[in-house]
Amino acid sequence: MYLNIAGGEPLLTDRKYDFLHDNMHKIKRLRFISNIHNINESVFKLIENYSDKIKITISCDGLYDVYEFHRAGLKWKQFEKNYKRLLTLLPKWRMSVNMVLTKYNQHQEEEFKKYFEGHDMDISWAHQADHIYDPEFVELYKRTLNVS
Repeated sequence: MYLNIAGGEPLLTDRKYDFLHDNMHKIKRLRFISNIHNINESVFKLIENYSDKIKITISCDGLYDVYEFHRAGLKWKQFEKNYKRLLTLLPKWRMSVNMVLTKYNQHQEEEFKKYFEGHDMDISWAHQADHIYDPEFVELYKRTLNVS
């Protein structure tokens, strides 16, 4: 059996994923698609115990403050902490990284490629997102995030 767990954000809850722990013997390949900001110990333990079966596709739309701008409410330090821990559990080829390019992160594209060097990457422009280029939307977004 091949299983993809995606979202929304599948790791947002504190779910223990006992059903996965109990059934990994039936699963040939398990793939999470996640922003990896919220990974609980149960998921880390699953990855540690079954690293030969698990792949992770990481959604990350920028580095540092740009990450926090694109992912309102999420913190770069937490992302980086989880990313570094994943690197101790999985080889880079078992983790791919997706970046959706926008007007606000395109300046980081080359730095992004260097930061995630060694991973498969999918970097592509946002489609049907013309509203994010509208100055009125930008101001609303900034006010919502309380940034200048």
